[in-house]
Amino acid sequence: MSFILLFVFGLLTSSLALLSEFLIISILSLSLNFGNIFSLSILFSLFILASIEELMKGVLLFRYRNGAIFRKKAPLSRLTKIVYALFFGIGFSLLEGLFSFQTDTTLSLLPFLQTTLLHIGTSALLIEAFLSSEQEATTLFSRRNVWYVSSAIGIHLLFNIIVFFQV
Repeated sequence: MSFILLFVFGLLTSSLALLSEFLIISILSLSLNFGNIFSLSILFSLFILASIEELMKGVLLFRYRNGAIFRKKAPLSRLTKIVYALFFGIGFSLLEGLFSFQTDTTLSLLPFLQTTLLHIGTSALLIEAFLSSEQEATTLFSRRNVWYVSSAIGIHLLFNIIVFFQV
């Protein structure tokens, strides 16, 4: 049951992140239509997009951990955390993949697999941060959790830069 729930939470988080990205991009008038020209505004836009997605994941996993659904008192095994990351990451990337298939006319699976692996990896970091049995995992802004979330944002930003500028 927990695996299916994490998959659904991944889908939910992705939809909330997508709506937030559209809203913030329109409010801040950010543009990603400059081609392959490197600029600070594009870098800032990519940072905002990565931050929104990873912060949404982190907040939802934190709420999941502190909610009535997650009743694990014993520490999760490393294998369980990996499987949780797998289901949550696939759920998150599914909506993003469907959205990109709608806007891209090529039917290549490689971009979808890359995005899925990215979200599984960053989900693993966030699951380690927020579903750990350590005391610091119970507070949203502990130093430990800030490092995990910052690492996930950094990895996602690096991925966005590589994909956007086709490095």
